[in-house]
Amino acid sequence: PNCVLAVNFKEGKRKWEYPWYASEPESPPKPFFLPVRAARDGEARLRQCIWYDAVYASMTVGGGNLFVLDKLDASGKLESIDGLRRWQRSSNELVAQDISSQGKLMWIVGGDSGFEEPRLAGFYFLSSGAVLEGMLYTVGEQSGTLRLAVLDAKTGKVEWSLDLATLNGEEPYSLKLMRRLAGVMPVAAGKRLIVPTAFGNVVAVDIADRKAAWKHDYKAE
Repeated sequence: PNCVLAVNFKEGKRKWEYPWYASEPESPPKPFFLPVRAARDGEARLRQCIWYDAVYASMTVGGGNLFVLDKLDASGKLESIDGLRRWQRSSNELVAQDISSQGKLMWIVGGDSGFEEPRLAGFYFLSSGAVLEGMLYTVGEQSGTLRLAVLDAKTGKVEWSLDLATLNGEEPYSLKLMRRLAGVMPVAAGKRLIVPTAFGNVVAVDIADRKAAWKHDYKAE
């Protein structure tokens, strides 16, 4: 997204925004995919971002903090498949902000370098994650593997991780149309985390044991 805007719900007044350091308005982000004939149609871009991309503008609130995905604009490889133009980005960024401090930046992870957490270099987050007992549980693709990454919500450091699936030569999650549309949001259920992979199965992860408790396979359309 271009920015995150915090508004007082009762008064309708703007409280703060991120990024606050943008000196000039940025151009609208390019979409993940577009019909070729509408590649420059602003309305089509907005429609794609709202209705056809679960990863775009993914946000999570927990523990007084806001977690949001950034750097989702189009870049890198461009392909035309089935009449759709699609851009592949190999990584994006996960940003943490303190809501009570006017959106003060806490940390950034991901991107090409990893920023505050080098182990997340090249990580493509598929959702902003779920917060549980001070930990942020998020899922993304890294080096051809779909991985659950458990971060300290205050620092962004990886506490532990678990590999969930391997692409085995398939298109990256960031490029695969239906996976990008669905996103991958983990959900807490008691002492387990239910993680859809958008890869033909759902995995239940035992949080205490830090390993998969079971996996349910289904036919992916």
